[in-house]
Amino acid sequence: MKTLTAPLLAELGLSVTRPGYLVQLGYSSTLYLSTMGDISYMGQAWSGADVKVSGVSMDGSGGNKASLTLGNTDGAYGALVLNEGASDVAVSVWACYAGAPSDAVLVFEGSTDGAQIDADKVTLTLAAQKNATLYCPRVFIAKPTFNYLQPAGTKIVWGAETFVLERA
Repeated sequence: MKTLTAPLLAELGLSVTRPGYLVQLGYSSTLYLSTMGDISYMGQAWSGADVKVSGVSMDGSGGNKASLTLGNTDGAYGALVLNEGASDVAVSVWACYAGAPSDAVLVFEGSTDGAQIDADKVTLTLAAQKNATLYCPRVFIAKPTFNYLQPAGTKIVWGAETFVLERA
């Protein structure tokens, strides 16, 4: 059984409470977003943002999924997703009350699995990070990312090893 802290008891005693989410997105510059306005938690400043967490669920195998919608009226999140990608970005989501962020509960931990970019919002599909995918290549050397490949037979020396490129 969980012991309730004084801040949480005070928050729950109010006639109107402010539940919400804290969302951490692991882009090159980690984003700390809050659905409850600006808040401090885990030594971080979480910025109030137009964020909606929905569809948080867990299946029988322990895998979880969710959806994350970010307001995109200025195009910033759309540009971020286009520049840095929409797959395999680490995501953590905590549920808490605005008056008691220290009692936040982790409700999702995984990665992004794709995005839908609209004029006013970016919707990220979230999926559990399974151990099987941790060791699989997630970036392939192919078009359109890599348009200029070295010719077959090119030798690349790496430390004490020499790699010879071949076409598959």
